[in-house]
Amino acid sequence: MRVVFVLEEEGSVPSAAALGEVFELLGRRGFQVRSEVFEQLLVRPELLVAEGDLYVLHSHHPVALSLAGILSRQGVRILNPYPSCAWTFDRLEAMQRLHSAGVALPRTWTTSDPAFVRGLLERTPLVARPVRACDGSEWRPVTDSSSIEGWLRESEPQLFQERLGGEVDRFRANVVGGQVFLHRVSAEGRLLPCRASVEIYDLAHHCGQALALYMYSVDMVGTRGGFYVTGVDYVPDYRSPGLAEPVADCVQQYFGRFHPERGSGRKKLDLQEVREASADRVPST
Repeated sequence: MRVVFVLEEEGSVPSAAALGEVFELLGRRGFQVRSEVFEQLLVRPELLVAEGDLYVLHSHHPVALSLAGILSRQGVRILNPYPSCAWTFDRLEAMQRLHSAGVALPRTWTTSDPAFVRGLLERTPLVARPVRACDGSEWRPVTDSSSIEGWLRESEPQLFQERLGGEVDRFRANVVGGQVFLHRVSAEGRLLPCRASVEIYDLAHHCGQALALYMYSVDMVGTRGGFYVTGVDYVPDYRSPGLAEPVADCVQQYFGRFHPERGSGRKKLDLQEVREASADRVPST
């Protein structure tokens, strides 16, 4: 039972301690676990051969996504599935899929013409972010037109999203194995555990269904008019406490779907149990 975690370059994501706990938990359950940084390998794509029974894609690097696609076409199982990661990696496609599924979103545009962006900025406050998820930077507020041309000259094309009037709070929901771990995001970017209401639970799960994700994170803002989703990531935020065991459970259960003779006998919560647990839980700090 070989599981390979595809990670980004060491130190680029604050998840080493939590991932180490995930590896240890899976090891105790009989899995052989190792990690790879795909972009650091010397690879001939046509000769790429799987060295694991299940790959867990935890990298946003374009090379990692490309090689995951090659493995997927060979029939290798990937968590999250490769098409889901590809849709989520392209933030414009992700937004379109979420919109088609009825998810409430801020209006979003992309253009390389600074005149269009200036025109938008005259009508509504904006935030900017690269179109592709390979840049982990947070949304950057577009405060004036002087910075627009610099952003549009960056190597990654940008998307511009309206900054909703009356924003009250920013939230990040980690969804793993059906459980929702909700945090309020402070002005400094810290995650503050809070209760997941039924509304947020349903919204977070609706995003996962729209993008066919099994474990992921959802960014949303609370306004006077309700909650709006500003982004989805196929990698959960491991700064959330208590995430290691649910991630290990999710990997084990996903593995068991395709290898039932080697899967675990761990009990699955039914949807109602998970919903109630998520709505009632206030994670400890």
